[in-house]
Amino acid sequence: MRRVNDYSTREKVLKAVTKKGLTLKEVDECFKDDPEIVLAAMDSSFGLAFQYASEKIRSDKSIAMKYLSEAVVSLKYIHESLYNDLEIVALSVQRSADTLSFLSEELQNNHDIVLKAVLAHGEALKYANAKFQNDYDIVHAAVQQNGKALQYASEPLKSDPTIVQSAVANHGKALYYANELFRDDREVVLMAVKHRGEVLSVASKRLRADKEIVLNAVSCYEQKFKKTSVLYYAHKSLKCDKEVAVQALINNKKALKYICTELKSDANILKVL
Repeated sequence: MRRVNDYSTREKVLKAVTKKGLTLKEVDECFKDDPEIVLAAMDSSFGLAFQYASEKIRSDKSIAMKYLSEAVVSLKYIHESLYNDLEIVALSVQRSADTLSFLSEELQNNHDIVLKAVLAHGEALKYANAKFQNDYDIVHAAVQQNGKALQYASEPLKSDPTIVQSAVANHGKALYYANELFRDDREVVLMAVKHRGEVLSVASKRLRADKEIVLNAVSCYEQKFKKTSVLYYAHKSLKCDKEVAVQALINNKKALKYICTELKSDANILKVL
């Protein structure tokens, strides 16, 4: 028979949440309004038990600050009465990318708050309003923290060379979100494939025939763990290049599928296999 947990008394509840904080979800509402019980639950759940506390507790600034300090979470479970508290907001933007989505219009239009948010989490740009998604300083800070935040930038800033270079330098996949003109920019594409070989797939036909770019793409460390080889995206002339083929095979044996027939019996290729 399944054991039924006994949460009938304060003492038993306190003991239970001290051992396993998320037990707070299962207890009677009166215990969720008890600061000592809630704090004990938070202490044994990295703060996560806070979400099951009563509305009164979730409106308590000191407990809310403790929650934000201990759990990698957003304002979601904090009572909305605290959403405009600058101390709460300042701490929350450091902890979670989606904080901006919970703020009042006034705070969403606060340049300093938005800047702090993207400095901590570049992807917070997703929750910024259009004005800040077109703000050079905000966007530049965001992509330096997380290159993939470029996807949330305005179209004009996706075409800005400095913004795009900063984004790609942080994360090669940022090339996916840049203006398509950068797919034929040798400097940008070379930087991107050094980080993420698979972005060779969106490089221009001209650059997929560039040996240095393809060599860097097939040599990229993360290619070791891919189910296929980026050699697939290279120009056919480079699939017959011995140096490229050997490097691709060293990194990912699945490259053999894309090497030209003439090379498959080459001694150097067989040695790698």
